[in-house]
Amino acid sequence: TRPYREARNASGRAEIAAGEASEPVVGPFADLMVWSIKRPAARIGGDQVVALTRSLRNAVMSRVPNPLPGQISGHTVPGRTHVAFLALPDVGHEHADGHILGLALAIPHDMSDEDRICLLRAVILEPPLDEIRLSSGRSLAVHYGADRIGLRPSRWAGTDRRRGCEWVTVTPLMLDGHPHRGRDEASEVARSLVIAGYPEPAEVEISGTPTVTGGIWRPRKGTLPPGRPRRQLVHARVRFGESVTGPVLAGSMRYFGLGLFLPMSQRTSGPPERLESEQADPVRAEVPKLVEVQ
Repeated sequence: TRPYREARNASGRAEIAAGEASEPVVGPFADLMVWSIKRPAARIGGDQVVALTRSLRNAVMSRVPNPLPGQISGHTVPGRTHVAFLALPDVGHEHADGHILGLALAIPHDMSDEDRICLLRAVILEPPLDEIRLSSGRSLAVHYGADRIGLRPSRWAGTDRRRGCEWVTVTPLMLDGHPHRGRDEASEVARSLVIAGYPEPAEVEISGTPTVTGGIWRPRKGTLPPGRPRRQLVHARVRFGESVTGPVLAGSMRYFGLGLFLPMSQRTSGPPERLESEQADPVRAEVPKLVEVQ
C-alpha cells in the first residue's frame, strides 16, 4: 500500500482530525433503494457486478416513461450526480465470499420531487419491479426491500459519527484519470472522491487486491460497457478528516457499481445476521453454486 496525505490549508493548520466534526458531512446520495435476490437462487459471483448493474439499468429505463429525466438516465448536466445502479456483495465478515446479495439504486440528494416520484412509480407502484432480464436472456427474480443485514441501507451509509471517517472499497475503483509524474494512484483516488462530491480524504492507502474479506478483485472480462474509456482499477482504504455519510461511490464507473465503499465500522468477525423474513426461508441451508450471468 502507498499512503497519501492531503496538503495543509493556507493557514498552515491540518484539516479537522477524524471524529472531531460535530455533524457528518452529507454525501451526494440521499437514499438507497434495495432489491433482494429471491431465493432459492444460485449465487451470482461478485465479478459479475457490472453485468448485473447494466441489466438493472436496462430494467429501470424500460419502465420510466419518456421523456426520461436526466438524473435517472444519466444524460444530465456534466458533473451533476444522477442515479447510480449498484450490486451489493457479501463482504466484511470472515466467511464472506463476495457473491451478490441484491441490487440497489442510489438516489441523488438534489433530485427533484417530480423526478423522484416518476422513478418510484416506475419501479415500486406500476407494477413493482420484480424481475431483471440478464444479458443471457435469463430472468433474475427480485423483490423490493432488504431481507438480510448485508442489504440494509444503513450498512452502507456510515452514519456512526465516531467511525464514519474510514471507508474501504468492496468493488474496484476505476480512476477518473491516469497517474503521472507528481500524481500517483493515491492522489488520483483522492481526486476521484472529490469529483464524486465527497471531501478530500486525509489519508488514502492503495492496494492491487481487495483489503476486505469478500471484496471483488475485478469485474469479469467483457462486462464493461462498450466504448467507455478503460483506466486503471485499484482498491483503496480512505480516511476522511470528518465523518461522511454514504453511500460512498467514486471513480469513472461509479454509476455502474464500481468504486463502492463500505464503512470500516461494518467489518465484522461473523456473517451478517439474517432478518426475520430470511430466517423463515425453509431452503436457506442449501448453498448453490455460482452461475454465469452472461
